[in-house]
Amino acid sequence: MNRETKTYLVYTVITVIIALISIGYFVKVHPLGSSQYAKATVLNKSDLMVDTTNGMKYRTIKVFIKSGQYKGQKVDIKNYENLNPLWSINPNEGDNIILYINKDSSNGSKFNIFTYERDTTIYLLVIIFVALLLLFGGLKGLKSLLSLIITLILILTVIIPSAMKGKSPVTTAVIIAFTVSFLSFLLIAGFSKKSLSAIIGTSVGLITSGIIVHITGITAHITGYGTEEALILRNMLPKGANLQGIVLASFIIGAVGALIDTTISIPSAIEEVKNANPDSPAKTLIHSGLNVGRDIMGAMSNALILAYVGGSMMLLILFTSVNAPLMNILNSEIVATEMIRMFAGSIGLIVSIPATAVIAGWIYARRKEEADEI
Repeated sequence: MNRETKTYLVYTVITVIIALISIGYFVKVHPLGSSQYAKATVLNKSDLMVDTTNGMKYRTIKVFIKSGQYKGQKVDIKNYENLNPLWSINPNEGDNIILYINKDSSNGSKFNIFTYERDTTIYLLVIIFVALLLLFGGLKGLKSLLSLIITLILILTVIIPSAMKGKSPVTTAVIIAFTVSFLSFLLIAGFSKKSLSAIIGTSVGLITSGIIVHITGITAHITGYGTEEALILRNMLPKGANLQGIVLASFIIGAVGALIDTTISIPSAIEEVKNANPDSPAKTLIHSGLNVGRDIMGAMSNALILAYVGGSMMLLILFTSVNAPLMNILNSEIVATEMIRMFAGSIGLIVSIPATAVIAGWIYARRKEEADEI
């Protein structure tokens, strides 16, 4: 067994152990099933009818229950028409749905259609993602998967709980983002000049983004209640929870992926230049790093902004359809929140590029200078 195979097996074991522990933890907190819910398949449905008692339109839908206490049973459900598309569930024959079971000691069990079954699609996407990552990425793909699992664990078990307790989520997010980037670089490049340069460059970008988020969050009076999800959470959050901080912390976490990608690419390019021309001085290496960084900057800045714009497409359609004045649009909290999210991450990314190039150029140039001194 060669060294690469042993390394692959070690990372595989570590990844599987961490994945199983994290899955066990989340299943304990969020059980996979509930006695109040069950999966079912639609067998057929009637034409639209009118309920004479309340005048509401409904269809009778026959379903086959696939899980839970009533597994194997066929039941008829009155599915009332809802004019709100968000809550309107009108499945067709063969559709898989989730039933809500309202248990009542006097009337037995009443079944209602809760929503469409979507978890199977999500599980399939996860399997395809992991399979492709391992197939094309090999050992590096496995390392990326391990880094991703650790990142999700830290977000769900550290950032969110600390925010719920009223602690500063922005500070916590910067620390977690640094930890994640540190682990990612060690997994990708090990203990090397490349990882050291990337860690320092990422730290500069994270600190810059953190400062901008903190200052703009205060000056723009971001409350955290600028989204529909926040309004839903308002009455569910524990006392002292820092919703504003949670929103601002999400800006940092959203930018760290682009930072990691950018700051590892620059020292990789500088390392190649150094290997091709061992006598290259620091100035040449830095110049090479900056040239590569400029190309990355254009691509990654566009990627960040387009990702945020894509996530806010419905919001943009809303404002353009009502012909609201630009002053009203820019001063609404929901737009201001997205603008800060967009530009704070992009500014941190831009600042990290020259910082990484300078650090990497100096570090790789030192290798030759130290050798000459010996």
